[in-house]
Amino acid sequence: SAKTTSAAEGVAVDSKGAVYAGTSPDGKVYRIVNGKAEEYFAPGARYIWSLAVAPDGALYVGTGDQGKIFRVDGPGKGELYYDTGQQHITGLAVDSQGRLLAGSGPNGILYRITARDQAFVLYDSPLPEIRSHARWHDIRRRAGRLGCQARPKRRSGRARNVERRLAHRYHHHYGGGAGRPRG
Repeated sequence: SAKTTSAAEGVAVDSKGAVYAGTSPDGKVYRIVNGKAEEYFAPGARYIWSLAVAPDGALYVGTGDQGKIFRVDGPGKGELYYDTGQQHITGLAVDSQGRLLAGSGPNGILYRITARDQAFVLYDSPLPEIRSHARWHDIRRRAGRLGCQARPKRRSGRARNVERRLAHRYHHHYGGGAGRPRG
């Protein structure tokens, strides 16, 4: 029989130097201290695509095949923080004000999550996924300098073309993609 191998997809480091690694396809998060890895959290999802450490030390875990985000406050102590309704959470980051940012697929939506079950769609991308928030902020800033709108609704042809050209430099585009949810 073929042996399944797990790969580390999401990696984060806390303020004390502990490394967290999310694995796929076994869907577990490991905490690594002094070279020793121990299972830290298993959300019951197949993929762990992204991790981020909050200013208070909590670990956020972005999953795949369910599109859920978990908040973990200690070994095995995690709870559902936000369910996006997407398939994958491909990127997580914490902004300068301590708010969680989450990129998703297959509809390329960037969320700002301010509390449990409280989210706002910051950006609805024309691409199927968002992986790096720092780069998207850069894309939106550059598009703004060129007089383009950052929202995809009712954009001019010039705005769409500039945005796509910039986005293709930064994002993995795996093709396809369904229609975007609105509202």
